[in-house]
Amino acid sequence: MEVRVINSAGREIVKVKNAVLVFLFLLVSTFYLESQSSSFSASLGMDFFNYTESYLDTGVAYNHLITDGLELALGLNFALRTENAGTDVNPNVVPYFFIPLDIGLNFTFESFQPTILFGVGVTPVLRIPPDANDTGRFYMGPYVKAGVRVKVQRLLNWFVEVQQDLLIGKPNWINTTTRIYTGINFNFSN
Repeated sequence: MEVRVINSAGREIVKVKNAVLVFLFLLVSTFYLESQSSSFSASLGMDFFNYTESYLDTGVAYNHLITDGLELALGLNFALRTENAGTDVNPNVVPYFFIPLDIGLNFTFESFQPTILFGVGVTPVLRIPPDANDTGRFYMGPYVKAGVRVKVQRLLNWFVEVQQDLLIGKPNWINTTTRIYTGINFNFSN
């Protein structure tokens, strides 16, 4: 299977093959897991792609408790940066989009206060530029993250996380992204 993203000029800018199928399979299989408590997270932060591009990032995640201290994490982020392609007199602001999906495991250490989190997984990323001169790209690779969760209310945790991605894809083939974000984790089963 192949998914193609076409820009407004009709040019193909990104091809996504099996990664979408893998993500959908993991998402659907999550609902068939043993009935355990789950939580949802909403976040806001920054992505630093190759330390040359900075993106404002918003995201959501579904965390499914597999067993005490281990969660399955499925997340979707939407990041945006803009650039003035015109002049100061005649500005032409254009957007760049950076859309990472996170599929991984979170190891939580709830015996510590605040709760410490360590996560590993894989991140497929879609980067969409504003025009055909800079082709859109698909990247994929492993990630590692660390963070803390602070219980602020019975059903609500505030969290801060740092994530490092190693993304493989053209033209550099080895790309790094550091993601720093904060947000709220809702747990409806407590």
